[in-house]
Amino acid sequence: MQTPSVERALEVPLEQLAWLGAGALAAVLVTVGVGLLFLQVSTAVEELRPA
Repeated sequence: MQTPSVERALEVPLEQLAWLGAGALAAVLVTVGVGLLFLQVSTAVEELRPA
C-alpha cells in the first residue's frame, strides 16, 4: 500500500528575522559602547604598565 507524499514549502518570515537581527546587533553595540565608556573611565595608563 502506497501513501501519497505531500511536500509543503515552509514560509520563512525574512523581514521579521531581519528586524530581530538588527535589534540584536543594536543591543550588542549599545552594551559594548557602555562597557567601553566605563572601561575608559576606570583605566589609567599608569596602572597598565608594570612598575
